This record gives sequence, structure tokens and C-alpha cells, in this order.
Amino acid sequence: MAASLIRPFYESDIAAVADLHRRMFRVAGQLTPELLSAYRHYFRAVFLEHPWRDTPLNSLVCEEDGRITGFLAVVPRPLRFKGRPKLAALATKFMADPDSRSMAGIRLLQACMQGPQDLTFADEATDLTRRMWETVGGRTAYCHSMRWLSILRPFQLVCRKTPGVARVAGLARPVTLLLDSAAAALPRSPFARPRAGEVIGLPLDPAQIDTLPGNTNAAIVPAYSRDAFDWIWRRISTFGALNGTLQAIRVVSPDGAAAGCFLYHLSLKGVSRVVCFHAQPGRQHDVLAHLFQHAWANGGLAIGGRIPPRCQDAFARARCALDGEHRWFLVQSRQQELVDAIRSGDGELSAFDGEWSTRFNRHSPSG
Repeated sequence: MAASLIRPFYESDIAAVADLHRRMFRVAGQLTPELLSAYRHYFRAVFLEHPWRDTPLNSLVCEEDGRITGFLAVVPRPLRFKGRPKLAALATKFMADPDSRSMAGIRLLQACMQGPQDLTFADEATDLTRRMWETVGGRTAYCHSMRWLSILRPFQLVCRKTPGVARVAGLARPVTLLLDSAAAALPRSPFARPRAGEVIGLPLDPAQIDTLPGNTNAAIVPAYSRDAFDWIWRRISTFGALNGTLQAIRVVSPDGAAAGCFLYHLSLKGVSRVVCFHAQPGRQHDVLAHLFQHAWANGGLAIGGRIPPRCQDAFARARCALDGEHRWFLVQSRQQELVDAIRSGDGELSAFDGEWSTRFNRHSPSG
């Protein structure tokens, strides 16, 4: 067997890891100088120069006879569990060269899970990654893995997504606009939008989100500093080049009382993706209905995301369909109470806290 070791990821490893990422995710046919430059900025900014550099967590590589055959990004996430500070590790960008003879993937996961963090999690894992996690002691949090999808404009969506039709979609737009409006207005239509109570949507400033209710009464909640929160916000915002524009809305009652908030990437060509959704107990339906209304008013064709465990009833009543895309939320900890809290849905961890802020966009100046 080839000699190999698991060690921390250094800046000098970027070129090798970038080429592994390019091949594994089929980013391009070759690693051009321009692509390598984008990768260098991305790996430095996201995995080496993030706001949590003073924690003992490091991304990992598997080196086999001097050649890097695996990579696992480890990004710190500070949390609070029942008011007590905890350190979580977001495990992402999991890659193992299929030609590796050293079981690089399994060994990377084992090394990560043996780290100093209190909790390890991944929120967009594939079926293969899920099997590997469970092999080394990880668990699947099914309640955090459920995804929803709602079609807002079925006729325009079909025109956009059907090969051959998309080229003439502009000519058919007046007709599809009428058909979609009719489909949304028909009684008992599967495309009818739920009606909100008396609530108002206002622009959400990042500085306000910490004061909003809905994410403070769970056992596990994020605990970011202002700089760390702003860093995640900027990363998610700049990724909009591929996913539409980021919409951030806080929802309030007419008297100004907060009902909740939501962030989503508005896409006018496909499915708009929700990054986070928070609502006061008893106000989930109103906040969700306002999300649908906002996406519709701004030209959204469809919208979807991960169902917050504490809001499942509201999504079911809104007749949201389950999205068949398999992206698993995985968790591991030596502290069983943390695993139990996550798997029972007693945790407020959205896509904002997960892999969205670590995605690679080769066309963005910030990677």
C-alpha cells in the first residue's frame, strides 16, 4: 500500500487541490492560469483567511507518496447549546481521487471527526458521502434533510426548461403570463399562493437579523460575531452571479412587531433558492405566504429550499411538494446530547450556516 498521511491544508497545496476539485466536479477540461487564479483567491479567502482563524480547526488533505489524493474543507461554526458555547466544524468540499489506494475519503472523515470541535456536520451531502459518514460513526438528521419545492409560474417554467421551446419563450410570454395568472387564481389550484395575514415586508439590513425572533428558542443556535456574520453574508451575496440576486426581507405586523425573516436568491430563469427562513411561533404561515408573494411579485418561476424542522406544518399547509433531490444533513459528535438535539429538530441551522458560503464561483471576483 502507498505511504500516505492526513495533514493540515496549507496555501502551498492550493494548486494540487484546485486541480482535484476541477476534475472531481468537472469544472473545466484543464486548469488554465485564469482558473487557477480564481481558485487561489477562493481557497485562501474561504478556507485559510476566514474569520475563525484563531480556532484549532484546519482543513485537511490526504497526501500519498507526495501527491494529494484527497481534501476535506473544515470551516468553524460557533454555536450555543442551551446557552453554552460550543464549536462546530462544517465539513464540506469532500474530495477523494478515485485512483487513490489509501482509502483517502474514509481517513479524512475519521481525522476530521477526531478533531477538537464539539460537533461536526455537513448539510448538502450526497448519497455516497452519507454512506461514508455512517460507516465512521456519523448520523443522518432526516428532519434537516427534507427539501421543498413550489411552482409559481408553471407555464413560464416549462418554456424556460424545455429544450427547443426556450428559444421562442419570449414570443410566448404574453400567453404564458395569462395562463400562469389564471392557474394561480383558480380555486384549489396546486399553483395558488397561500394568503398571508396582516403583515408587511421590509428590507432586511444584515445588522438587524440578530434581533429578529424565530432563531432564539431552539437548543442549538448559531453564535456569530458581527464580523463573522458579515463575512458569511458577503459570501452568500457574491455567489448570486450564478443563483440570482439575494433578497433579504423582514416580516412585521402592522404594529411593527417582528414576525420573522427570509433570505433567498431570486432566479428569473429557474428555481429560486431559500437560504434561511425564520418565523415566530404561530407566524410561520404568514411569513411563508409573504415569501411566496414576494417571489411572485418579483418574477420568480419556482422556489424551494430546506424545510426548517419547526416549520414543517406551515410548509405542508401551503401544499409545498417535497423536492426529490437527495442532499443529506449529516451530524457527528462525542456528545450525544448534541446529536439528539439536531436529529430531533431542536436546532436552528439553515443553509446560511452551511455550505452556501463555501461554494466556488469561477466567474466571481471573490471566487
